[in-house]
Formats: sequence, structure tokens, C-alpha cells
Amino acid sequence: MKTPIGIVDDHQLFLKSLSMMLKSFQVYDVVAEALNGKELQEKIVQCPVVPAIMLIDVNMPVMNGIETAKWLSKDYPEMKLVALSINPVKS
Repeated sequence: MKTPIGIVDDHQLFLKSLSMMLKSFQVYDVVAEALNGKELQEKIVQCPVVPAIMLIDVNMPVMNGIETAKWLSKDYPEMKLVALSINPVKS
């Protein structure tokens, strides 16, 4: 059985690329994609399967990653959350 995964990221090219890469593995099934947390709230109720893992961009417009993670933790406490960020580390 494949592990259902969701991705929330406002960079559409990154979102689609990551989704395609994960779908290429035999063990994952991307069941939800959204450009921000608010869109995820609307889409997740339509998912055939609730994601077991949600990859969340930290910096997004409308509803950012922190707010999204808080909402998911409250409404889907069994879901594992993974924070994503493309901000460079300053040395």
C-alpha cells in the first residue's frame, strides 16, 4: 500500500516538480496539492484519502506554513508534518 502525501507550496513549479518526483517512487501517492493553507483547507475535504504526511512550505501568502501546521495539528492530529523552505542559509 502506498503512503498518501500532500504538498502545500506557493511556488507552483516546485510543487509540481516535487509531486512528479514523489509519484515516481512506488511507495508514495500524492493525493493533495495546494498553493497555500487556505486552498488546502478547501481541497483536503475532497481528497479520496487523507494524507499521512503533509509537506508544508513555511512562507506562503494567504495562510502561511505555521498557520497551516497549527490547523492540521488540530484537525488531523495523526498526520505527520514536514516543513519546507527554500530560504538560503546565511553564513
